[in-house]
Amino acid sequence: MAVTEKLHEERSFSDNYLWTKRSRKVTYRHEAKNLELNRRKNLRRLMFSTIFVKKVFCILILVTCFWGFTYTSLPFYRITE
Repeated sequence: MAVTEKLHEERSFSDNYLWTKRSRKVTYRHEAKNLELNRRKNLRRLMFSTIFVKKVFCILILVTCFWGFTYTSLPFYRITE
């Protein structure tokens, strides 16, 4: 009886050890995958933010140029009429 209990304990210990080793490998794999996904997301966010900022600045410059052009040309229209 004692021998079978001891064998069972050893087997469960080795099973647990193998399981933790296996789960550790799985978690390493998941962590590596998550790091890769996070890196891609950050790159996408960075690219989107730079493109967004460029577009906003471009629109802002165009609006100010248009506003400046109309503001400076309005008195000439008034003078000619």
